[in-house]
Amino acid sequence: MIKLWSVKKNEEAAAKKRPKVTAAQLRVQKDLTELDLPSTMKTVFPDPTDVLNFTLTITPDEGIYKGGVFNFSFAIKPEYPHEPPKVRCKEKIYHPNLDLEGNVCLNILREDWKPVLTLSSVMIGIQYLFLEPQVPSLMPPIMPSNDLIIATLMTHSTKTPPKISDGLARHSSTMSSRP
Repeated sequence: MIKLWSVKKNEEAAAKKRPKVTAAQLRVQKDLTELDLPSTMKTVFPDPTDVLNFTLTITPDEGIYKGGVFNFSFAIKPEYPHEPPKVRCKEKIYHPNLDLEGNVCLNILREDWKPVLTLSSVMIGIQYLFLEPQVPSLMPPIMPSNDLIIATLMTHSTKTPPKISDGLARHSSTMSSRP
């Protein structure tokens, strides 16, 4: 009987030492196990024990951003999935859906977010922005700094805008990173 008591005490002590897993961590782990990314995208976890903060690298293989390497930081709050992840582009890039601070203009990251959406849907949405940059009618007024970029894309319509393609491949790996 005394052995059972000491075993139970040891189990309780071990349980107290283990960090508690939050609902957000459980959901992120589920999202990550179901993740099936194409070869043009990969995730990197700087701290393997922290699933709420990671980097997504996108290397488009077609479109006007082909050949570029773009890193996005994901910061997931404890309220996930009821609140969307915070996503920022680490590189300064000439893109109508990214502002100068790296904020991503993607509806599912703001007003169209729903708890049923997954990290995969956010990642695919970001990748799609590199294939089909969105035009101003879909963009909120919080990104006025992108007027020149938008005008360039609209002027060149489906052609490759020269300001984007001329230096993209040359500078994609050396673009200045944000802190």
